[in-house]
Amino acid sequence: MFAYYTFLSRKVPHPIGHNALAGATYLLVFLLYLTMIFTGLALYAEHRPGGAMHVLLSPLYWLFSNQGMRLTHHMVMWLIIAFAIHHVYSAWLMDVKERGGVMSSIFGGYKPVKRKE
Repeated sequence: MFAYYTFLSRKVPHPIGHNALAGATYLLVFLLYLTMIFTGLALYAEHRPGGAMHVLLSPLYWLFSNQGMRLTHHMVMWLIIAFAIHHVYSAWLMDVKERGGVMSSIFGGYKPVKRKE
């Protein structure tokens, strides 16, 4: 699947449902979301040192400096934006190549379904 997405192969894979690359990517995206949540809350909690949220998130202050946490939060934001762009691209590509009508149905409201013979 990776070879097809990067134009190294012309053969279109036909997995049922999401492919293995998508499954691994969604796990990574989930971890990116958790990173965004915890670094964002830790940055917010710095405004009240000694507060409950600051104490709860204290392990993050041991791992990162303030600037390191801001940089991590910022870089993860860009990774999530890049994932969103790629997700739309790959969904549209698979719609065109597999002719499944998934993306077309979002805009047109009609999805062609093959009759089982």
